[in-house]
Amino acid sequence: MHLCLGEIRTIIFSSQAAKEIMKTHDLAFASRPLTPFVKIICYGCKGLIVAPFTEYWRKMCRLCTSELPSTDRVLSFRSIREEEISLLIRSIAAFSGVLVNLSGKFAGLSNDIMTRAVFGGRNEDQMIYLSALGDVVGQTLSFSTVDLFPSMFKFIGLSPVIA
Repeated sequence: MHLCLGEIRTIIFSSQAAKEIMKTHDLAFASRPLTPFVKIICYGCKGLIVAPFTEYWRKMCRLCTSELPSTDRVLSFRSIREEEISLLIRSIAAFSGVLVNLSGKFAGLSNDIMTRAVFGGRNEDQMIYLSALGDVVGQTLSFSTVDLFPSMFKFIGLSPVIA
């Protein structure tokens, strides 16, 4: 099926056809579309998830698979995980007899562990980071006119800016 989403041409294949195409033309489809929004949010597409399939991407992937999941790296954050889980248990215990949104608590736990690992402890930057992360997720999930009509913004001399 061929769709035009704004100025963006999109082709949709069945699962079987996609599997066959990816077997023979996998490198042609390895990179993702680089929309203006993605370029702004991801620092010119330098992030691992949106970087084009190049030598840079391969080096980043190798680095992430060799450094991030290493036993030493995981063990170095053990105290953070234990402290945050202890805080979570105390928080849930404080609400005894009341319904607790565990999904929200677990999402908060995950965010707290990650931000403490990134920032090395609790500080005001953690809340700024989480707020910015929420804004980015909101922008990512929302409709973006500039992604569907990129030539319109170039034509009228505007650059896409995130509010």
